Amino acid sequence: MKKKIIFDYVFDRKGKVTKKVSNKGLIELRCYGNGKQRYYSTRIYILNTEWNDVKQRVVRHPHAETLNNELDILFEKVMKAQRMAYDNNKLFDLESVSELLKNSKIKTMSFSEFATNELENNTKIKEVTKRAHRNTLNKLKAYNSNRDILFNDIDFAFADGFVKYLVGYVTQNTIRKHHKNFKQYIEIAIKKGLYEKKNPCNDLKVKEHDVKIIALTWEQLENIENLVFEPYDKQLSLFRDMFLFQCYTGLRVSDLMSLKPKHIQRNGNELMIYKTTIKVNSY
Repeated sequence: MKKKIIFDYVFDRKGKVTKKVSNKGLIELRCYGNGKQRYYSTRIYILNTEWNDVKQRVVRHPHAETLNNELDILFEKVMKAQRMAYDNNKLFDLESVSELLKNSKIKTMSFSEFATNELENNTKIKEVTKRAHRNTLNKLKAYNSNRDILFNDIDFAFADGFVKYLVGYVTQNTIRKHHKNFKQYIEIAIKKGLYEKKNPCNDLKVKEHDVKIIALTWEQLENIENLVFEPYDKQLSLFRDMFLFQCYTGLRVSDLMSLKPKHIQRNGNELMIYKTTIKVNSY
């Protein structure tokens, strides 16, 4: 008679909570068969008080229902695979479990972790764009009370609440950019099969405001140029010069900060700046 593999969940197997290395412990799926054990990460980290070992359930957690649902889905996945193998008289051992789960670990990943991984592994966007996206992800986490956002958290109410949360913190056009970034990562998750609902951001329209650009006059620039600072305000003098340099050259702050002597070359009686800009990658 074929021996079945026994599955259950274990919390903080490595004792990180007990040793006070971390305040949260990892839930792992334990697989026991033929006198051997293997463990597979669920990527779910919770407090010691949020796990009931007897019931094998997450308790007293703000997202307990969602997390328990993820655990149930994973448990049913391995049990179903084992049942099908036995029904078809096929071998199902610890190696079979490994093969089944090796491409499934990301299924228990939170949206926050997924979006962060997508961002940091994206080699097609520049660092200045990554900083803007990190800002969006930080704003999302702050809106969610500094907790990781789970895929099941994301619906129209969540997206609408995020937009309303940003009001008063940033400008309308910046809100639109954060909304656009959030929408983008949901779309990627949909394409990768991690989010099976319709993108809620599609039904949420965030209007762009026309911005009236007010330019300084030559007289105002001359007044700034002629400002005299006290000796202890040398730093203000430096900032003034940097600001004027931007006004006269049209360089962005990021391009100004990365400007080097090699970028400035003489062309006849004039000095010219030869530099590839960071944001638009143009010369």
